[in-house]
Amino acid sequence: MKYSQKFPNEYRHAFYTVVLSSLPHLPNISFPAVIICFSLWAYIFVSFYRVMPTPGLRIRSVTGLFLFLVSAGTHEGVTVEAFVSLLIFMITMKIFEIRSVRDAVIAVILCYFTIVSGMFFNDSIFATAYILFTLIFNTTTLAHIQFPSLSFGKSWKMALTVSAAAFPIMIILFLTFPRIQTGFIGRVPIKSGYTGFTTELRLGGIAELAENRQIAFRAVFDGVRTPHPSQLYWRSIVFWDFDGTVWQRGRRSHFTPPGYEVADEKYDYTITLEAHSKRWLPVLDLPIIVQGHSRWLRHDYTIYQYLPVSSRISYSVTSSMGARPNQIPGQREMALRLPGVSNPRARALAKSWQSVSPQTVVQNALDYFENNSFEYTFSPGFLTEKEAEHPIDAFLFATRKGYCEHYAASFAFLMRAAGVPARLVGGYLGGQVNPYGDYLVVRQSDAHVWVEVQIDDSGWQRVDPTTVADPNRFMGTNSTGSGKDETSWLSELGLPALLEQFKKVTYFWDMANSNWNTWVMQYSAADQNRFFSWLQFDFQEMKKSWGIILFVLVLAGATILLVITLVRNQPATDPVATFWLLFRRRLEELGIPNIPAQGPLTLLKKLESERKWLYKDTRHIFLMYVALRYKGEETNEGVQKFTTAVKEFVKKSYHVEMKQIS
Repeated sequence: MKYSQKFPNEYRHAFYTVVLSSLPHLPNISFPAVIICFSLWAYIFVSFYRVMPTPGLRIRSVTGLFLFLVSAGTHEGVTVEAFVSLLIFMITMKIFEIRSVRDAVIAVILCYFTIVSGMFFNDSIFATAYILFTLIFNTTTLAHIQFPSLSFGKSWKMALTVSAAAFPIMIILFLTFPRIQTGFIGRVPIKSGYTGFTTELRLGGIAELAENRQIAFRAVFDGVRTPHPSQLYWRSIVFWDFDGTVWQRGRRSHFTPPGYEVADEKYDYTITLEAHSKRWLPVLDLPIIVQGHSRWLRHDYTIYQYLPVSSRISYSVTSSMGARPNQIPGQREMALRLPGVSNPRARALAKSWQSVSPQTVVQNALDYFENNSFEYTFSPGFLTEKEAEHPIDAFLFATRKGYCEHYAASFAFLMRAAGVPARLVGGYLGGQVNPYGDYLVVRQSDAHVWVEVQIDDSGWQRVDPTTVADPNRFMGTNSTGSGKDETSWLSELGLPALLEQFKKVTYFWDMANSNWNTWVMQYSAADQNRFFSWLQFDFQEMKKSWGIILFVLVLAGATILLVITLVRNQPATDPVATFWLLFRRRLEELGIPNIPAQGPLTLLKKLESERKWLYKDTRHIFLMYVALRYKGEETNEGVQKFTTAVKEFVKKSYHVEMKQIS
């Protein structure tokens, strides 16, 4: 460590740029990383006003290694969040190294990568507006650093001008550049979305997300008819295997749906699904048609796709309300399988029903829930170590408090133990209609589990035992299970009018974000084809030769970049350097060798002793060049006088040379 001067005032905006570009990432990186960021920023901010110890190269190197370990160790390995965290750390550490314009420019340029990476985590209207603001602020800082004579206000105006000039090009590229549907290598999700369930179901697992109001998906129905709230069962995953404590989907080789009992009511709708890092897609029970080549109906009428849902997607489905999927060979055995020894009291209760019909078994189980003071709650409490060994028994005979998975898992266990085939279905129930957008919003708090049983040859039949304890759940209101929503505090304060206005604003904002996602963030290859068709342009034919076109564009871009680089390397933009080079070349033609290491004053003394006539004609040129280049007296008037003097000398020297020849 060594003491240095206060942080240079002219580079403070570089620090502000680092902070602004990093703020949106703080909710995505680990808590230790956030604490380190604020600590480093606070240290730099204090250095604005007092002399602080500046870390040397060795300390910065050790600190960089430590920050890498923090990034990898607090983000479950080398994830994208870890890379973003490390990028923020490294740019912040670069602030400590700022000693020149070059250092500040590098720090600001690196901020562009931090800004753009924000789109990986949030692409809402607000997030996009913030990203645009930070891009303009970043460009402003870059202009202010490179042109310190400009005030920050004028630099801001310059950045706005540059951005406005780039905006039309951005729109053209957005509309015309070929869309990539699934990414290059099917990458894993950058930030996994919340889900009400995974491929495993434990008692209490869904209840943990009962207060999560994050949106799971939105559904738009074609036409004016929408299902009744009691029909809004969104099927996602079917659980077949039970080991006594955990239900699992299990591995199945049947990928062809077995057929179904046709129902009259059919609905066509489109779902916009948020990322959840799994391969299943929620659909209205029972799906019969799904669009897309990479999606298929499984044998249990769940819909899967080949790659995990790592970004927001849309898909269209046709569902038949009231249809019952048929069984296929082997399903009955799978739906009766139970572990050898578990939950003995529940087994004994189910065996007492084996002498009655399957319909009576189902009704007996529902009556048991209704007549024994069961309570529906999203806070069922914790089981003791002894109770956890037999969780079904603990729920049925001890606690009698639980969320939907408690009722469904216990009901399915009783069915299997009584000889009635049963399976669990995980998904969502209900949803809220957005009056502004006329679409349905389903949140993670709507996560739900129900049961399908095989009573006769008419196919699988849905039974939802949760509705016995909470009839409101059957109506899709989820009044008990979801806990307090984001507006409940206004109701508690007795502000119903403000509550209604707040809900309207919430609905309107969600509608705006939904349209933004549909028309901008989800602009796909199909949308692009429709756009070009509207322009009467055959985009399909163009795509056939797109490789050649792309190659030509890349080659043209590389050529332009090369030309710009060569032009920038020429001293033509510096008139003093250009005419000094012209002057030295003319002296070389007159027999004065051009030695790069020889300074102008040394050369002038040499002329005074060896070529007096040249010394007399060129002395003022040498002195003007020294004043312009080494004394900081470079003014427009001085540059003009210097270039004029060089031109006159060259012209005069050629005249003298021509007279000598003649």
